[in-house]
This record gives sequence, C-alpha cells and structure tokens, in this order.
Amino acid sequence: MHPPYRSMTEKCFKPIANYNPFILVSFAGALEELKNLGFRTFEGFIDESYDKETDTTKRLLMIAAEVRRLCSMSKEEIHNWYWSTEEILIHNHNRLMTLFLTDKVSQDTINYLERRVRGA
Repeated sequence: MHPPYRSMTEKCFKPIANYNPFILVSFAGALEELKNLGFRTFEGFIDESYDKETDTTKRLLMIAAEVRRLCSMSKEEIHNWYWSTEEILIHNHNRLMTLFLTDKVSQDTINYLERRVRGA
C-alpha cells in the first residue's frame, strides 16, 4: 500500500478466482493496473475514487468509508448488489483463467503442484 512498492499478489486475484467483488487495498493506481491486464473493476457498484488518491492515509480512509457503506446494506440489498455484479465476476474469472493457463510460469506451477499432490 505504501510507495514505492507496486506489486500484485495473490491477494488481488483470490477474490477474482472465487467470483467475489473486491475493494483493492493497495497502491494508488492498482485498479488501473488490473484494467490494463484486461480485468474489469466494480465502478458504479463501488466508489473507486480511492484508487486515484496518492496519500496513503486518505486512500485508506476512503476505502474504510466504502466498506462501511457496503456493510450498512441489508441482507437483501447486499444480495441484489452482489448478483448485479455477475457479469463482471464472470468476465474477471474467465480472464484470470486465460492468463493463468497461458502463462508459462503459471503452467509450470500447476504442473509442479499436481506432481506434489500425486506424490510424484
């Protein structure tokens, strides 16, 4: 979250793999980086103005305000909100699988883990 560190870790991609909307608590511009990779964000569903804030403290406060807003929704509201993001969730999951399965390092990792599970 603090400059100059700018990396995307598994924490960014875990919600995508599991069809979950997300608020990215990361460096300023992280959502833009995801878009550059072909992912869609939840603009219109989540106030993503925090992504442009370069002051770390202000960015974190903006994120906290958005989390509070979402947490204040009723069960029915959050249920409807979640399902209204379905198109984005499916797009992002499919994009992640495409990147994961076509990247040589990712494929090598999959093969390694499969060998470990089989005990080979």
